[in-house]
Amino acid sequence: MQVKEKANFLQTPSQTAGPYVHIGLLPDAAGHTNLLPRLDAEVLWSDVREGRIEITGRISDGAGDLVKDATIEFWQADVSGHYVAAAANDMLHGRGWGRCSTDFQSGLFKISTLKPGAVVDASGRLHAPHLTLWIIARGLNDGLYTRIYFEDENDKNVTDYLLTQKIPTDRKKTLIAKTDHSSETLHRYIFDIVLQGDNETVFFDL
Repeated sequence: MQVKEKANFLQTPSQTAGPYVHIGLLPDAAGHTNLLPRLDAEVLWSDVREGRIEITGRISDGAGDLVKDATIEFWQADVSGHYVAAAANDMLHGRGWGRCSTDFQSGLFKISTLKPGAVVDASGRLHAPHLTLWIIARGLNDGLYTRIYFEDENDKNVTDYLLTQKIPTDRKKTLIAKTDHSSETLHRYIFDIVLQGDNETVFFDL
């Protein structure tokens, strides 16, 4: 009886978020327009005009190269500082959450929404107007959580629960979106994200 030699199997390569994350979460961005009903996931409160803002930015890695295949999930309170109830999911014709991807060519992402109000959490702690972001991309083993605050809300930022924690002053600026004065009709902000390096964005362990 001949004994068959044991095969020399190698470890299966580890897998991060790619390469199918866009097909599953944002099929339109991956070119699969008929896979699911179209969802303009980067637009929140689409039927409301007053108080609209637009946030644009890019994501770069530790080498300074643009990350052009990232997906961002974001959520926020409404203008009164209240989160959309999961059962309702339609306060002011909006979801209170959304998704967007970086453009495969330019690396630019865009979020269109209403500017959120300040939030008082269940423990009575103040949170200045902000969006919470969850970022996934190839090369990331876990999603990264961060926040977008606004430079024109500094009176609230200085009392924000998270911003008043032990975060170095030069790191806090990585959480602040800068006002973009390029439009006279729409309030725009710029928020760039750095995944690693000297100017790394502050990420939270949730």
